[in-house]
Amino acid sequence: MSGTPGTPPRRFTPDQKVSLVTEIARQHRAGLGTLREIAMRLGTTDTCYANWIREGIAPLPPARRRHPYTPEERAERVGKVDRLLADGRSLIGACREAGISDESYKRWRRMAAPLPTMRPAEITVQPAVATSQGGLTLVAPGGYRVEGLDVPLVAALLRTLA
Repeated sequence: MSGTPGTPPRRFTPDQKVSLVTEIARQHRAGLGTLREIAMRLGTTDTCYANWIREGIAPLPPARRRHPYTPEERAERVGKVDRLLADGRSLIGACREAGISDESYKRWRRMAAPLPTMRPAEITVQPAVATSQGGLTLVAPGGYRVEGLDVPLVAALLRTLA
């Protein structure tokens, strides 16, 4: 049932409900307004629409694709947001203009970023010194040095770090 203030509520037949749900879903997917706006134009409410779907009176509208953008479209949208940000726009405003959410922008930005490169560990052999036995020195990518190791210890350390 629905109606505007001051008018009696309207009752819909099951066929009308199915037709309304289908049309509301179609117009919403096409971007012709919010569910509330579309439902009001068609003579019902968004609450009735939701109730009809929940009660199973009308079939569920087709689900949105999880990833509606191709990689090229994503790159294009990210580039557009980047340009708008460079022009001084806020992140949310730039994302709205590009037609995506700020969360999608951040996620796509992370996905497009190159992975950090790791320097390989350097292993050097120290010559024997009068006060020590000598051995291997492991220099980690972060600059840490571990000296005086033998081959089994270096292998165990590298296995642990990997």
